[in-house]
Order: sequence, then structure tokens, then C-alpha cells
Amino acid sequence: MASISTETRTPFTGLAEKVNDEVERLLGKPGSTSARVVRRWLSGEVAWPREHSRRALEALFGRSALDLGNRPCFVVTSSLG
Repeated sequence: MASISTETRTPFTGLAEKVNDEVERLLGKPGSTSARVVRRWLSGEVAWPREHSRRALEALFGRSALDLGNRPCFVVTSSLG
């Protein structure tokens, strides 16, 4: 287990490739989503993927980012001092 080949494909790799293909179709430039990034999305570590990835996911699944379970992260700042 310690020396898993880099050729090993995972379900994460397959989704990453589909997202990258869709990014290229939408934006005309290759995507750079990795299997690690997909793992982070699915684990909830990243709740709101970057815009180009969200658009690709929405196109692939035919659902909004919110319907797919993503949640935007907002930064609240205060001007009170």
C-alpha cells in the first residue's frame, strides 16, 4: 500500500478529468482540477469550488451548485471600530 503506482485511477480521477474537459469546453482553456481537489469537495473540506469548477459541475450534472450540496463561504467584515 505504501507504493501505490501513479497510474492507479480512482473515481476521483475520473470526475476530475470530466470537470477539466467541461472547463475546456466552457472556457476554451484546459482545466486543472486534480483527484485531490475532487476528494476535498466530496469530503466537505472545500464547500464552494472556484467559479470555473462550479460552472463545469453544474453543466455536467444539470443542477445548480447549491443543489449539488455546495455552500458559499462569506467573509463578514465590520466597519465599526
